[in-house]
Amino acid sequence: FHSIHIVMTEDHYVVAQLYSMTIPVSILAVMMAVIVYVQDLKIEPISELSLEVVAKVVFVVLLAATFISYAFALLFFFKYNRTMHWLNFLAMFVPTAWLVWRITSIMLLAYNIAIFTAYAILYREEHRIEKLSNCGILVAALALAWPASYLDEMSVWASLLALGCWDCFAVLISVGPFALILHEQQRRIWMGESSKLTPGLVYHSASGYDLGSGDLVVYAVLLLRSLMRRSLAVAFATLIGILTGHGITVLWSIRRREGNSHDASRGTSVPALPAALALGLFLYFASL
Repeated sequence: FHSIHIVMTEDHYVVAQLYSMTIPVSILAVMMAVIVYVQDLKIEPISELSLEVVAKVVFVVLLAATFISYAFALLFFFKYNRTMHWLNFLAMFVPTAWLVWRITSIMLLAYNIAIFTAYAILYREEHRIEKLSNCGILVAALALAWPASYLDEMSVWASLLALGCWDCFAVLISVGPFALILHEQQRRIWMGESSKLTPGLVYHSASGYDLGSGDLVVYAVLLLRSLMRRSLAVAFATLIGILTGHGITVLWSIRRREGNSHDASRGTSVPALPAALALGLFLYFASL
């Protein structure tokens, strides 16, 4: 009976995680669908495929991901919290202002929405505005994903696959930037020091499961491209693939936590992109 109780607890935990993440990802999909149809975005057929162009796009994407991740890891390690705070503010403010201006052509509206979004994210704890902060993260994720609408199909898929591999390295390998941050967090907890990350780097769900805001950006890119197909079946299949992959990731997290229960230094975090991207891409192409 004890083993059955554990299994049932894990089942309930997975269901709770899926439910808690279904809401934000679905909201993100609806927001993006409205903008895609208002802006009349469509995937243009590829007239000539250049592997050199695809390779350059993937290189730039991986270079940016590497630089940003290690930069934040170094800032966190040396406790440059104020610098991280302002860099995060710019990362939220600039893309959001650009997207709103691109849609409405009203600069004042774009400025105010971007300020409100960044403020809600960065001052979540001071004003206890958890839900508003999470909404701000979704808006910022949408804005950061929007440049993908200007890329060709092959460059987008190659970049997403590369980011999935990068996520595995960043989280699972000891010298990866996220692994370094998590290790430093654990050390600070043991030492009784503050171990909080800069607000906006993590989406906090109601059930206590944290998802990196960068993962939401990648999910948003995949959803964006599926919506640009102008097919409800493709968009819905991609959404189901992402959520199913997220469920697999939660199960992986549970198994990893159980396996490392006697050695906390090994960590229990898992990359959120590989399973969600693999199933999302599979169902995307299967539904075309």
